[in-house]
Amino acid sequence: MNKIFAFWESNEKIPAYLELCKATWIKNIPNLEIHIINHSNLHEYIGDTYDLEKLKKISFPMQSDIISAAVLEKFGGLFMDLDCLITENIFSKFENLSEKKLIGFGYPNVGMHLAVLFSKEKGNPILREWRKTAQERLNNIPDKYDWSFFGNSILNPLLKSEKYKDYHLILDRTMSGNILESAAMLGATYANSKEFYQNFYFNKFFTMDSSEIHKLIKYGVVSLHNSWTPSEYKKIKDTTLFMQQKIPLVNLLDHILNMGERVDKDLTDSQLMENFFDSELFSCKNFFRKSYYKDKLIYDFSNEKNRIGFDIYQDNSLINLDLIIRDKDVESVIKALNLNSYNFVANKANVLRRADKLQVLKCIAEIQRNL
Repeated sequence: MNKIFAFWESNEKIPAYLELCKATWIKNIPNLEIHIINHSNLHEYIGDTYDLEKLKKISFPMQSDIISAAVLEKFGGLFMDLDCLITENIFSKFENLSEKKLIGFGYPNVGMHLAVLFSKEKGNPILREWRKTAQERLNNIPDKYDWSFFGNSILNPLLKSEKYKDYHLILDRTMSGNILESAAMLGATYANSKEFYQNFYFNKFFTMDSSEIHKLIKYGVVSLHNSWTPSEYKKIKDTTLFMQQKIPLVNLLDHILNMGERVDKDLTDSQLMENFFDSELFSCKNFFRKSYYKDKLIYDFSNEKNRIGFDIYQDNSLINLDLIIRDKDVESVIKALNLNSYNFVANKANVLRRADKLQVLKCIAEIQRNL
């Protein structure tokens, strides 16, 4: 059984667009069990892990953060905000990446967003430490604290710790299509993220080709931002009325909910290859970013002095690997990283031809270890 947990506490009816988000879960995930957690049933999931009266003193987003840590530690599964769109069976996607890691989206070298958290197995040590620290902070709430006090300020140091490097995986928020407006719109930055979100989903004059936009969603889940959703749309409680709105979000919802029935099928060789390298390379110490160019997967590594990239592309069922030096002074990097054995043409050298994925991974590990 595929279990999704979500926290929602309100005396008002859930906004229509969130009900429609939930409808995308039901359509695209087989054998689904949805658990909506609130104050009245919280004890059924985590007992007295948190003092309920103290929990009520912090904001709903903060409550959701620490409840997610305790629930996933105890049960495993997927904890997700209600404002998420699902386009395919994300359980099979995540399980192909790892069955032991805490998986989420964000900036791989910075931190993890808390809107979508997956842990196939219960008892993940990162979740355990997050929950324990959250308990301590909840019992000793200071007079002043910021928005991350119960979430990222606890979690991010754990993710950066060498002790837990094998227990998590952060998928790039943009490359994965999880923050869809960031993937689809040029010039999206942290500074203008609210403006871009509202234009992308709610500007009546903004048009999108939903079938093309859909192709940007690599892992089957898109995170919206309920607090940034204009109040006029959050006030709509009837799903039929919401679907009559002339806004881009309605077009996307209509596409997801009415496209042909998706068939659960084996991942293609290229998807399996990408999943494998994501799982292994994202947690490397000097990993910088992942990108795409034509049929190539590109993984960049960087330290304070040098930056190198690896182009990975398929040759039938095997893999080719090229090494790219990103710095201007190519010769000094070749010398510093002991790369003299490779035949460079300008800043590029073919490293492996028609190798298997384990050979490619070993080669990348040996080269980037010298950074």
